Amino acid sequence: MAGGPRRESRAIREGDEPLARGALRRRRWDRFFCACCLFSVFFLVSRDLTLPHVRDVEVWLGVEVRGPWARWSAPLHWLWFAVAAYGFGSGRRWPWRVAPFYLAYVAVSHFVWNLTSPNGGGGLDALVQLFVFLSMGAVLWALERKVCGQVDGSDSVQAVGGASASTVHRLTTRRRG
Repeated sequence: MAGGPRRESRAIREGDEPLARGALRRRRWDRFFCACCLFSVFFLVSRDLTLPHVRDVEVWLGVEVRGPWARWSAPLHWLWFAVAAYGFGSGRRWPWRVAPFYLAYVAVSHFVWNLTSPNGGGGLDALVQLFVFLSMGAVLWALERKVCGQVDGSDSVQAVGGASASTVHRLTTRRRG
């Protein structure tokens, strides 16, 4: 494979190939959202394990679950973010499709929780949080259309120009040594 990776990296540096630019943009966004999901896992696990008043309460669709049910259901939140981190980190397209719907679920949950829970902030907080999470979902939905490009029918990504996820990975990772 004489000169293969060098030729591809030169195309990325020079910006001659739209595939390379699209692949780099896609990998950057994947890495960013993977890092966000990993941070969420770290934050949720450490918070749920160290703070007793948080450990005993979970919120599902705006309804507070307390006691053992909260402790048993907390790992589902952790699992969601860990699986999403894996999806973004491995260059899959499904997290881009699922995340906007999850953010809509979070928006509805925050809205209901603020209105129904004694710990909620009331109507104004409910509307603000609804707007914030729905806006984030809409931005992610639009970004998915712009960044991901076309699909080949599998769950792997087709970047600009029709490259598979393995090609995108090969083009965007630097060779070491």
